[in-house]
Amino acid sequence: MNRREFAPSGSRANQLSITMVTANWMYSGLERVVTCLLKELPVAYPCTVSLTIAGRTMPDGRHSAQHFPLPETIPIVHIERARLHNIIIPLARCLKTASPDVIFCNVEPEALVFYWLAAVLAGKRRALVAVHHEPVREGRRTVKGRIAASLTRMVVRNIPLHVAVSHGVAAAVARSLNVPESHIRTIYNPFDPSEVQEATEKQEPSELVGNHPVVLTVARLMPPKDFETLIRAFDYVTRRLPAFLCIVGEGPGKSGIEALVHDLDLEGRVLLSGFSTEPYAYMKHSQVFVLSSFSEGFSMVLLEAMACGLPVVATDCDWGPREIVTNGVDGLLVPPQEPELMGRAILALLEDRDMAIRLAKAGTVRAHGFAVDDAVKAYHDAAMECVRSKK
Repeated sequence: MNRREFAPSGSRANQLSITMVTANWMYSGLERVVTCLLKELPVAYPCTVSLTIAGRTMPDGRHSAQHFPLPETIPIVHIERARLHNIIIPLARCLKTASPDVIFCNVEPEALVFYWLAAVLAGKRRALVAVHHEPVREGRRTVKGRIAASLTRMVVRNIPLHVAVSHGVAAAVARSLNVPESHIRTIYNPFDPSEVQEATEKQEPSELVGNHPVVLTVARLMPPKDFETLIRAFDYVTRRLPAFLCIVGEGPGKSGIEALVHDLDLEGRVLLSGFSTEPYAYMKHSQVFVLSSFSEGFSMVLLEAMACGLPVVATDCDWGPREIVTNGVDGLLVPPQEPELMGRAILALLEDRDMAIRLAKAGTVRAHGFAVDDAVKAYHDAAMECVRSKK
């Protein structure tokens, strides 16, 4: 267990104490969101914050604190456990030591049982808020799956408040977990345009030099991101226009992507750049950004691309993107898992620069509408609501 020490309780008298709990700390939008909240909450309000990472790290055993740095004043505890049930006791001890008033739990619904038990074992009446970043999985058919779903619904009834990162996710939580709508708050993820501006001033990534136009995506290499649709869409584009596809990210789907690139004879046209701490530099020097997911909770990266001035093509999946992009106004939406339609949309932006510029300008304005201050206030309000309800 790695830790930065928690401040003594006497040093935070009369201050709201908040702990953010995550199931992992790797390289996704969740880390950016939690980092932003931990930095901004104590600046805006009289409160103390801490981070507990109870779960997995990167495949090589590191966690990505170096990529999402926090001030030294923010306590961090890291509990490395491969199995969820092994998290309960050490997490309970951490929560007892930290003694937070409110715990924002950023984990999948299927894991809530274990984190809720830890909060109960920690003692006192600690308010646990479930934060839902992803769509709720449905359709469990096995006996084990049905039992897990029943336990999750039972635990959910004991959680006073839920935060959803989009209205679509909120609706899914209400439907799948039987959570009353009055117990759900939709809070869009915080976004700081100033960070984008600083990062875009960096030099063009070396692999992009001389390889234009560039179609860009930034994502973990995971099945929900649907890279097959993206690569087949790009194949449609290259049959009509010379272009390059740059994929920034790491994950277990890399070998499958490489195999498909080989099968479609796109080697030399598809650049697998790996994980980058500076995705904004790629965005600044690309021509089109594409989000190909068939499932998204919100999509921070889509918002970031728009803020960088990139015209975007995104799938109109059930959540996230449609709450960010208005089709034909500040980006283009296409049906999920439709490579040809996605390819046509990408091609349209590459060939019609007037349309691309118009959508990019509107997209930048739209991105700046997702203010950090609004999200920070909403999280603070949610925490205070929980504290008041305990009295």
